[in-house]
Amino acid sequence: MSNSLLPQPFVMVATKGRPLEMVGLFDSLARQSLLPIRVVVVGSEAADIHGLATHELALSGRAILKISHAAGTCIQRNVGLNTLGDEIRASNPVQTFLVFFDDDFRPADDWLERCARSFAEQLDVVGITGDVISDGVRVSGY
Repeated sequence: MSNSLLPQPFVMVATKGRPLEMVGLFDSLARQSLLPIRVVVVGSEAADIHGLATHELALSGRAILKISHAAGTCIQRNVGLNTLGDEIRASNPVQTFLVFFDDDFRPADDWLERCARSFAEQLDVVGITGDVISDGVRVSGY
């Protein structure tokens, strides 16, 4: 199945205090074999998203950078969901999906494509999760 026929991904990231990790995640997202429609990054302050505005994802219009009114994963994700709300509602739910990434996660270059293929091949699947094999919260990303 051609990538153009696969469900298309949106990506959301809540981040705090890890701007260099976010650049690494942006680099990983830019290498995806199936590029995200949109990436929304929500920091708790401007320093959290420092350096992202000049990244190719932001310059191409694929990334939106936001600052939350307060820190906290749920608060920041809600800001992201509100940011994507109209775009997600306007999309066909069978043709799109939303991924939440941690700022320290480094997906394989075909991660989004493989996820999309799983949704396309198994129409009764509505969510996918994985097992944490290592946590990069205290070190650089994995």
